[in-house]
Amino acid sequence: MTELTSRERFCRALSHQEADRIPMADRCYWPQTIARWENEGLPKGADPLDCFGLERLHEVMVDATLQLPPEVVEEDENYRLEWNRDGVLMKAHKSSYAPSSEVDWRIQTAADWQRVRHRLVATAERLDKNARTLAEQARARGQFIYFWPEEPTWVFIRTLGLQRAAIVMMEEPDFFDDALEVVTQFNLGMLDVLADVQVPVDAVWFSSDLCYRNGMLFSPRLYRAHVLPRQRRISDRCHEMGLKLIYHCDGYLGEFIPLLIEAGVDCIQPLEARAGNDVRVYKPQYGREIAFFGNIDADLVAAGDRDAIEEEVRTKVSLAKEGGGYLYHIDHSVPPGVSLASYAWMIECVKRYGRYG
Repeated sequence: MTELTSRERFCRALSHQEADRIPMADRCYWPQTIARWENEGLPKGADPLDCFGLERLHEVMVDATLQLPPEVVEEDENYRLEWNRDGVLMKAHKSSYAPSSEVDWRIQTAADWQRVRHRLVATAERLDKNARTLAEQARARGQFIYFWPEEPTWVFIRTLGLQRAAIVMMEEPDFFDDALEVVTQFNLGMLDVLADVQVPVDAVWFSSDLCYRNGMLFSPRLYRAHVLPRQRRISDRCHEMGLKLIYHCDGYLGEFIPLLIEAGVDCIQPLEARAGNDVRVYKPQYGREIAFFGNIDADLVAAGDRDAIEEEVRTKVSLAKEGGGYLYHIDHSVPPGVSLASYAWMIECVKRYGRYG
């Protein structure tokens, strides 16, 4: 088969069609990982995507914040404490790649929400002013283009904090519903904006960590009652526009995948192996209904046993690629425990076992 572009590989895999090989993309390397690899022989300043022949994707971002005025509270050589544009006080550690810590929240009640909800309005100004030009250039290079908005449930959790949001979900369902509806309408509006300003995209990609290592953060019943109908409206709009819907979620996905299928999601990523996910189990169960993106165990790759790495890749990729519907990704970001040699061997194995024909 003729070698395809990255966009063609992605589109075929997401449509459950075979290509020349599976798409291969890692979206995040820790800075400490790159520093280690440069000490191990990676040319300084080189991009791993180019060095290993992985797909280069193009992201169209949107300012999906409440656009509240940011305010730096404190800063020194170690950290920065700042109220962000969603009214969350964040502590960013300057010497670590670890996520910023949430310290406090300005929106804590339904009344607080009512005072700010009007701020989330879909406009072209929320896109980069060069969004169309950059996307057209990426399309000309054969890159897969995705739009990166905010998933409604995660906006709610992020804005109130997980503990408070969980209580509100149970005790104030009207507040929960209103917040979800506002964000849903914003996302639908931004899809209309993309069409109006003619930004070419292939997919919408949500990031929403609604699971942890033992399962969902809240019950499937609650998800089905409040979240799923709105998620379905978004996925329906995506499909009307010819777009796929990719969903990032950490944690154990066993009980979540059927809900995502019901909600019209086309692909789930990154399938953390350390949380108990296994594409060798999921593919036979759900492979006709949803595509799988990831699940190559970073901890196993970090351990460095070449035979074990090859077995991980062979057994997962060989099964999951059949009939399309599988895309390579390590099972999260690439951490500094992974050596350059182990990563290179893993990628070599993916290329070998990921080819069709």
